[in-house]
Amino acid sequence: MTRSLVIDVSAYQPQATYYAFWEKWKARGVRGAIIKLSESTYWRNQYGAGQIAAAKHIGLKVSGYHFSRFIGDGNRARLEANTAIATANTMGLEHGSALVLDYEERAGYQSANTLAAIIFCNAVKQAGFIPVFYSYSGMRDLWDYEAIYKATGAKLWIASYPTMAGVTQPDYEYFPAISTHTDAWQFSSNAWGEQIDISVDFTGVFTMEEKVTSGGNLDSVRFDGNKLIVSGWFASAQAQGKPYAFAILTNEQGSQEYGRAQVNITSRPDVLKVYPDIPNGANSGFSASFDYSNQIKGKKLHLIFRYTDDPAGNGNFVDYVSVLDLTKSAANLDNVDTVVFSNKLQVSGWFATDMSLGLNHRFLILYDVA
Repeated sequence: MTRSLVIDVSAYQPQATYYAFWEKWKARGVRGAIIKLSESTYWRNQYGAGQIAAAKHIGLKVSGYHFSRFIGDGNRARLEANTAIATANTMGLEHGSALVLDYEERAGYQSANTLAAIIFCNAVKQAGFIPVFYSYSGMRDLWDYEAIYKATGAKLWIASYPTMAGVTQPDYEYFPAISTHTDAWQFSSNAWGEQIDISVDFTGVFTMEEKVTSGGNLDSVRFDGNKLIVSGWFASAQAQGKPYAFAILTNEQGSQEYGRAQVNITSRPDVLKVYPDIPNGANSGFSASFDYSNQIKGKKLHLIFRYTDDPAGNGNFVDYVSVLDLTKSAANLDNVDTVVFSNKLQVSGWFATDMSLGLNHRFLILYDVA
């Protein structure tokens, strides 16, 4: 299921005509733009064409929306649909894109409002756009989305804000379960604290689907005596033609190498299921061991997993890098018990540290904290 982010803008964001605006939001994970094009029959967004062009230039999927004023008037709904369609065509919204009916008028009756929405959505559909119905979850008694869906196939984009504070991700505990056909949820009007509407797209109606062709993960780090054992997976489209695989341990800056091991690739069917577009993800597992020496004790390291065309591990290569933090310690005093008849204080617990290498003597020390 797609769960990409999409933001919507209007004439209140003239800065959305600049590439830099969309570059910033794309860097934050946004993959779609919904531009307000028109309202009623009398208003058009003077920045709309520029906003569409800028978002498209940055590589986002672009949709449009029309803010309705027709309430339950079917004739007026048809006129507003004509306005929305003409504006979309004039501003350069591509056919096949989503064109949203934004329904926020808290008035009228459910039956009339629903019929008017059906007229609007069918007109949009006939004009070559994907109809989408948008409203607030608190207005569900003023329209019947299931009837709209049955008559038009319109997608559902629902708004419900768990908080008005700045957010960066949806809190699914508050997901508005209006319909089983919900395609997108506008979960905030204050993304990153910048007063921008943001939504999560569940079905890809608003966002650009991106194929993931490279990925990896360091699944585990453990010790066996004086051996540091690491395992995980790495696969990449750039690994094709590079038959040799290595695990390399370096300092955090990459300027000093502490160990290098050629590894055998193992089966990882779980990777294939999650990342079907990564070539050879089904065979991407690795495991390697290194001597845990005083040279690496208590340091932060880089573990490099590498595919290369060089049997020595250099040559043309593609790397996946993970951080190993060997500066950690943890402990707990589990129990303190006084044995009266023997006048003994008994304590038990545990202590483990990455710094224990070469420290073979173990003591418990009791002293007065004063």
